[in-house]
Amino acid sequence: MIPVLEWLIWGFGASLAVGFVLIMRKEARRGAPILIGMIMQTALMFCCVALFVIEPWSKFHLLWILPGCFLVSFLGLPLLTIPLLGTILRVVLLAFARLFLIGVGGNVIGVPGGK
Repeated sequence: MIPVLEWLIWGFGASLAVGFVLIMRKEARRGAPILIGMIMQTALMFCCVALFVIEPWSKFHLLWILPGCFLVSFLGLPLLTIPLLGTILRVVLLAFARLFLIGVGGNVIGVPGGK
């Protein structure tokens, strides 16, 4: 019974991450700008969900990790202003944005230091 619950939680987390991508794509198609914070949050969710497929950790941890992605995305925004670390994070986040918005385009705003 427990493994079934774990995979249900993982499925919920995966559908939540995919839902964020679908919302971003819908907004980009509409012409609305996409915030870098939402890209950071979605990228963190995708990385966490993917990591829990690879590693044998209990998927119940996703119950606190996925909401933590929301908090970390806002607390991580000031890191984008640090010279070397911020440049690396911007490159990674904008690569995720290009991946999430492939075929749709989109305008990413809120990037400290520009694109």
